[in-house]
Amino acid sequence: ACYAMAAFAALRELTLGDLSHSLLLILQRDQSSLISPALRVLYLLFASHRRDTKGHLELFLCQTLGRVMALPELARPGSRSPLRRGPATPTTGAQRVLPKPRVVPEISGPDSGLRINDKTDTGSSRRGSAASMHDDAAIPALLAADTAPTYEQEVELYDSASLKKGMRGRLATQETRRQLLEGLHHLLIGDEALLTDLWVNYDCDVQRGNMFDFLVSFVAARAVPWPDARNDESEAYLDIMLHHLIRMAVRAGAAPPTGQWARLLGVSHVVTRSDSADAPATTPLTMAQLLDRKQHKDTMMRAARLFNEKPKDGIAYLQRANVLSRDNSTEMAQQLASFLRETPTINKRLLGEYLSKPSNLEVLQAYLGLFDFSGRRLDEAMRSLLGTFRLPGESQQIERIMETFSAVYFASDPPDIASKDAAFILAYAIIMLNTDQHSPQVKGRMKFEDFARNLRGVNDGHDFRAGFLTDVYNAIRDHELVFPAEHEGAAGFEYAWHAVAADNASPWMSTSGQTGEFDRGLLAATWPRFLQSLARTLAHFSSDHTLRLALSGLHALVASAAHFGLSACVNEALLLLASMTGLHSVSSDMLISQVLVKSYNRYSVLDAESPTSSLGVAAEGFAGSEQRLKLQEQEDVSVQVTQAALQFGQDYRGQIAFVALFELAAQFSSAIGRQGWDALLDVVHVAVDADLLPRQLRTIEDPIFEHMWVPRTSTLLAMDAAQLRIRARRLGAGE
Repeated sequence: ACYAMAAFAALRELTLGDLSHSLLLILQRDQSSLISPALRVLYLLFASHRRDTKGHLELFLCQTLGRVMALPELARPGSRSPLRRGPATPTTGAQRVLPKPRVVPEISGPDSGLRINDKTDTGSSRRGSAASMHDDAAIPALLAADTAPTYEQEVELYDSASLKKGMRGRLATQETRRQLLEGLHHLLIGDEALLTDLWVNYDCDVQRGNMFDFLVSFVAARAVPWPDARNDESEAYLDIMLHHLIRMAVRAGAAPPTGQWARLLGVSHVVTRSDSADAPATTPLTMAQLLDRKQHKDTMMRAARLFNEKPKDGIAYLQRANVLSRDNSTEMAQQLASFLRETPTINKRLLGEYLSKPSNLEVLQAYLGLFDFSGRRLDEAMRSLLGTFRLPGESQQIERIMETFSAVYFASDPPDIASKDAAFILAYAIIMLNTDQHSPQVKGRMKFEDFARNLRGVNDGHDFRAGFLTDVYNAIRDHELVFPAEHEGAAGFEYAWHAVAADNASPWMSTSGQTGEFDRGLLAATWPRFLQSLARTLAHFSSDHTLRLALSGLHALVASAAHFGLSACVNEALLLLASMTGLHSVSSDMLISQVLVKSYNRYSVLDAESPTSSLGVAAEGFAGSEQRLKLQEQEDVSVQVTQAALQFGQDYRGQIAFVALFELAAQFSSAIGRQGWDALLDVVHVAVDADLLPRQLRTIEDPIFEHMWVPRTSTLLAMDAAQLRIRARRLGAGE
């Protein structure tokens, strides 16, 4: 039925108007019995009316994400941990500090397609000189920290993504929170192309916030099963991340896990087919065009940050970027006005102060010229204008803005106003009425009679029409003029909704069926955050189920990176696993060994360098292949003990990482760069020294060199000591 309704303009207007408003309003409240039905209807609307719901979906996501942000400590319910099949507390190996992904690559340019770094054998990344996917793709603070993200950190991340503050919902708890999180999970995993669509429709649109960038960081941070956190919530976010990574790997043609890796993962999250392979796409822009739009947006966001700190710096930056003319001409004023009007991250209080200065009168006139006030009542025109900046506090500044506004408004030929002076007086009276009706400091409210009495004879010597004044009075009384800095609570929601209703957004662009064309670029900008999240999950998991989920995500991430030639990601993943084993970059003290020889059901310590020890006798009394066989026999009946081996034997996480490291290396060996091989060989070296590898893994049958063998460190010491003794005897005998 929803799909049929989308074909009729009248029904579509009703559905996207009052119905959507009521459904989104329900999500703002704590009526758990209504939230689930409202979510189901909204999903149908988003699916059937996606082309026209760009603003609606943005409001829904901002509202829902704000409601499920981290609870303050006092508001958090008790944690509920699943049954533990791994160790209950982190072992010594799990407490090691894991490395953070260090390489953050960027897109090298719009005309290079999706190439980010073609030097896949070095593992290094070069910063491109042209468009980049993100102005700053570094790992955000809440994900780089070793503790669960706080509400303050998540709000800071929300604001840094340029998402609209008035759209962010208030925190939810208990059943309401569970239902909203379940709804968010359902939406994000239900459409394979949705996350990519968010980047196309929001992150590449200067009028929108970076929704994709925020979601990646938010989900990656919340997917970690932090101690004393709600594990049911972290698993929902981990599932969202895994659906994105595994579907990307499937689109890249990566083979599903096999062999030892498949047994390690079990059978969960093995996807073999893309859900939207045959769905039609409606993206008229190429990746190069989208990158140009993203670069332009990043330039505007950078200029807005500078303008918010010091307007002169922002203007100078725009001139250097050739966005503004370098002279103080009328053209420059119009260009600056367009920038101030079209860039939503401009500080609204600062903008009001800037426009009210006498020296910026030409910019103010150009700014007002960007509005179309025709056919609007004066209070409606004021509402549309004052929603874009905050009026300054001084009366002279207010008068200057209202005087210029009145002249522009009167030029639109309003039917009930006789002169621009009458428009100015009425506009100022509306501001006073708004304060009187809605300020908590005002005790007695102004009645309509008082409002009309104050305006007698000001309409070019006549009174305003009674019906006109009544409509103005009732509109202000019932709906406050909310300035941008005051968008919170119910007033904030209504302001956000009116912004959505008045938004002439471009139609939704879908990448369904073509999502794979964007995967390389998006993965290059986001893999450090995904890898960091998986690293934290592997460090803090408390059940085998969570372990398998994290390893599934790691396999999908490495498979996609290997397919796209992102060796930096592959190298960092191997370095992560190598560090988790506890066998990478260990100190020499950890490798000090003792050799124990079993005799009469008891073990005794063997001095490897002694000529009378079994190793010494084998090393000194035999040569060639016979010596190697004798030394191997001695290794088979002895045990080499090191601190590294003892720690590894108690480290459940380290053992899992050890298996995963070599399985990934075997499957994606062609994508490993120098850093990855260095880490891998370092682990092999330590594993041999710590006697952690069986002899069959240290023996190679070669037709040329016959029997090649990697001995223990203690065996090498015995061989070196034997050679020294033989050389000393020869020197003593005069040979």
